[in-house]
Amino acid sequence: MSTTKSSAGYLSFAKFWLALKTLKTNRKIIAHIFQSINSWEKFCAFDAEKIQRFGLTEHQFSQICNAYDCPSVSAQQQLQLLSDWLNQSENHIIFMGDPSYPTQLFDIADPPEILFVRGQINKLNSVQLAMVGSRSSTPLGKDIAYRFANILSQYQLTVTSGLAYGIDAASHRGALNHAGSTIAVLGTGADLIYPKSHQVLADEIVEKNGAIVSDFWLGTPPKPFHFPRRNRLISGLSLGVIVVEANLRSGSLVTAKLAADQGREVFAVPGSIHSPNSKGCHALIKQGAKLVETIEDVLEEFRHLVSKNSKPEKQTETSMVTFQHSLTTVETEVFSSVTYDPVNQEDLLAITNLSTNVLLGVLTRLELLGLIESSRFGFVRSV
Repeated sequence: MSTTKSSAGYLSFAKFWLALKTLKTNRKIIAHIFQSINSWEKFCAFDAEKIQRFGLTEHQFSQICNAYDCPSVSAQQQLQLLSDWLNQSENHIIFMGDPSYPTQLFDIADPPEILFVRGQINKLNSVQLAMVGSRSSTPLGKDIAYRFANILSQYQLTVTSGLAYGIDAASHRGALNHAGSTIAVLGTGADLIYPKSHQVLADEIVEKNGAIVSDFWLGTPPKPFHFPRRNRLISGLSLGVIVVEANLRSGSLVTAKLAADQGREVFAVPGSIHSPNSKGCHALIKQGAKLVETIEDVLEEFRHLVSKNSKPEKQTETSMVTFQHSLTTVETEVFSSVTYDPVNQEDLLAITNLSTNVLLGVLTRLELLGLIESSRFGFVRSV
């Protein structure tokens, strides 16, 4: 039975799921029932032997039936919320066992019994690569994520991420910029966008044939413990996870660990030894993640899945840092000459061949933009 919005039985099946969730039992039992049964009527027709085969006692069977026949006030409210949400043509639900259910998720330890999807449900079974990283990312990190995602989309690969600030948002935008598609996995209900400032980005993802996905019931607010659960879907939907920037306490490392546990490829982009946002990536590389210098380092692992007709455009060297801050050619040259290792004024004069007055003016502007900092040892990048 199809359990997307087009199915007449979706509310009955959702009601069934809510009734099952009243049991204080192993989630695997619920998942097994969902994979095996496609209607409430079949479940009700079980005899004692079949009930035991699913790991249920007669008391639990009666409890489920009572919860279905006499749903609680909370369950009624949830069903009404679902009914209202599904009245919008772009919204769907997919239950485990449905033909649209993403096959990649069957490989993970705890696949969700139900998915709430806004947008194109067929994207969930597309070839996906996840890109994650720090919320407090640098402009350089965002630039890398944007570029990599843009190239992946040109190869007709779907970029999956978590709609968070920083690397996630840059990855989504990079994929969308080339008429590509992207999937955002939420740590909230599919009807709530977090952070709120990314509502426009979420709408664009749906408009450009991507998808917003969650396994949390509608109306679920963001909670810190929701995001590790969200991360297992980001890695689970994908063939591999690319970590662009991450400190040692970043949630991106959780996603990378989940990916490794799920048998997915893990990639990490290295950075300066002086940058805190490189520490997590370096730790992953030490643990066996593949070091990524160019997107080719990722693509060579999936060459058999890449469309032969895809011909990515040549990438320019214009940095997103330059674009975001509208730097002049001279300012870009000076900024490129400043690294995470201190460089003094005399060295910069020799490198750039600028006059002292011009160089000091450029350095002052770069400091005001927050791109560099001055220390007693010289100038260093702050991004």
